[in-house]
Amino acid sequence: MNRSPQSSHLKLSLASFVALIGTGVAIYLTQLYYKVRSGTAGFASLCNLGDGMSCDIAANSRWAELLPGIPLSSIVAGWMIALLILTLLARITEWRQDIARVGMAMTGFGLV
Repeated sequence: MNRSPQSSHLKLSLASFVALIGTGVAIYLTQLYYKVRSGTAGFASLCNLGDGMSCDIAANSRWAELLPGIPLSSIVAGWMIALLILTLLARITEWRQDIARVGMAMTGFGLV
């Protein structure tokens, strides 16, 4: 299957955009985690949609941490930054297959 360079460029741009948005959301949730845990979150976060869906409640739960004191969202931020870097490096045609392998390995590791 022969892909056009414009199609590949569009897909990489979309992937970069999604990784950038994911990084922003993860950073926001990391900040929220620390504010909720320190008691300085004197506002309702953007994602409090009621008792059934509340980021403040989620930030206070034991599932918000990967390790004690380290919010899961900070790990996600690092992951998204790595994906953003990969999508930017994949624009170099010679590196594209290697970048795809690294991305697949990261995804496989993330599933474990």
